[in-house]
Amino acid sequence: MNYAPTDLIARDGLHHLRRPLLTPSLEWGITGNPHPFVAGYVMFPAPSGACRRYDRNRRSAMPEPQPLQHYPLHVVVVCHPEPDSFNLAVAHRYCETVEGYRHRTELRDLYRLGFNPVLSAGELSPGESSSPPADVATELDFIDRADVIVLVYPIWLGAPPAMLKGYIDRVFAASTRYGGFRQREDAPGRERGHLVSFSSSGSAKQWLDEQGAWLSLKNLFDTYLRNALLFKSTEHIHFGSIVEGLRPRFVGEHLVEVEEAARRIASLVHPRGIAEN
Repeated sequence: MNYAPTDLIARDGLHHLRRPLLTPSLEWGITGNPHPFVAGYVMFPAPSGACRRYDRNRRSAMPEPQPLQHYPLHVVVVCHPEPDSFNLAVAHRYCETVEGYRHRTELRDLYRLGFNPVLSAGELSPGESSSPPADVATELDFIDRADVIVLVYPIWLGAPPAMLKGYIDRVFAASTRYGGFRQREDAPGRERGHLVSFSSSGSAKQWLDEQGAWLSLKNLFDTYLRNALLFKSTEHIHFGSIVEGLRPRFVGEHLVEVEEAARRIASLVHPRGIAEN
């Protein structure tokens, strides 16, 4: 059997078959093991000989598999103590959407990671030969390789959670103390990628505007970070009136907005070293 270009695709340096998703149980019955779901399709390793048949008949139509690191990386930093919160749902939906375009994601769930937000005196004034603490070094590695950095958080008393502010103090600021943001060689004009924020609040956005909280948040988390850390662009999507017991219909509508935003953001980031289809 010959395979069309849309049936046989490259992922993680290997060839995979892509088939329209019927039902999970049917696909699992066919293949015998679970598979990742991507944009309405199920993918599984191509059977022996499929790649040879494809390459023989349609070699010119299919690019060679590219190393995974060539695909755009979205680092999603989410901060909420409840694992089944609206914010976690937003983070997961964003990741699922951009993964449908074969982009890479790294979810940094600060509460589940047990991230320490407290900035030490040694971090505040490091010596010339100092290295960042191990936990900060781990986060810096993700942040410095990111094409898109996504912050997902609630607004409590007019401000983001203290843990997220601590992440910015320790990780974002450390990128200027120890190098990182300003040292990336493949960033023309020393610019970073894109910074995106998804925030939520129990009150309506109009109320935040009236209290001056929204403008303050935008100035600090969007304008200031963009100018200080040289992001190419910033975008902020806010969901107001997110309260306990919110009807599933409204949650679903908001998650559709997340999908639309994720697709728009993914379109801004082109794979490095891969010819566009």
